[in-house]
Amino acid sequence: GIAADPLKRATFANACVELIQAFDFDGIDIDWEYPGYAPHGGTPLDYANFSLLLQEVRSALDAAEITLDKELLLTIAVGASPENMSNVQWEIIEQVVDIINLMSYDYFGAWDAQTNHNAPLYAPAAGNPDFNVAQSVDRLLNTYGVDPQKIALGIGFYGRSVVTSQAPGLHVPSTGEPDYATFAADEGAPLYYSILAQLHQFETHWDEQAQVPYLTGLDGLQTFVAFDDTLSVRLKSEYAIERNLRGVIIWEITGDYIETAAGSGIIADTPLSNVIKQTFCNTNFDPPCLGDFDGDDQIGVSDLLFMLQSFGCTSNCSVDLNEDGAVTSADFIVFLSLFGSSCE
Repeated sequence: GIAADPLKRATFANACVELIQAFDFDGIDIDWEYPGYAPHGGTPLDYANFSLLLQEVRSALDAAEITLDKELLLTIAVGASPENMSNVQWEIIEQVVDIINLMSYDYFGAWDAQTNHNAPLYAPAAGNPDFNVAQSVDRLLNTYGVDPQKIALGIGFYGRSVVTSQAPGLHVPSTGEPDYATFAADEGAPLYYSILAQLHQFETHWDEQAQVPYLTGLDGLQTFVAFDDTLSVRLKSEYAIERNLRGVIIWEITGDYIETAAGSGIIADTPLSNVIKQTFCNTNFDPPCLGDFDGDDQIGVSDLLFMLQSFGCTSNCSVDLNEDGAVTSADFIVFLSLFGSSCE
């Protein structure tokens, strides 16, 4: 492999510089999934070779900075599981890279025996207690001593579907297959806009322990969907701020593109991105006016989508406009009276 061969490492590093020069990039991101991971051909030698590869790239970028007269970033994407983290020489790599992009998603999926969340903020009631965002961040900070200002927390703009072998629910037996029929365009791992388009087929739930939503199929649809919505994205952004992290990364950005009409190619809104921007620019997330859930000072499409997604909520409902303890048609009547207006 490239990392194990000094000549190939040098060739790879020079190729990175050529890409930066050709496209005026700010740097290069190395996404190796994953050093030492046997199913992908990894070996124990990757532990040291990954460090050597990054040092080679860093040296090439340092030399190029003089020619290009600008600083160049070296970032890496790293797995969030304890096993993948253990195959990295953190004390060396932390000194070499500028940002560590933590892929804090894909904790659970159709490959598991039971349904569970794609990216729980905290440990859910069942499943490996190490498989959640908070535990992954804690491991980097406390076990490996990584500088929090070098960590970017990963947020997924997609979900994972699972066909269940009984009535759909959280922590129920899985068939081991995604729902390829309902989410055919995304091969069973729907982007956020695809999830919104299919909400009429599902009931929305909130896991108070894990701090993420999930969907269960209606009318005989035996499908469970784990995903992130505007509320869980806000909570993860707030968590990144509370832990003094560098910021967040998104996989992947087009999942948030809400078109004016399907296939139009015209983006009407980006509700998840809006929440991230608003949270980092103003850590007090209280909406500036009634009905403005994404904090953009407009009561528009993304707020309507949030209302639709929250319909039927009966606990800790952030869109309970009439404050009666549940999100019902009465709240929609209030919202529609505000739709299209701006915050003063």
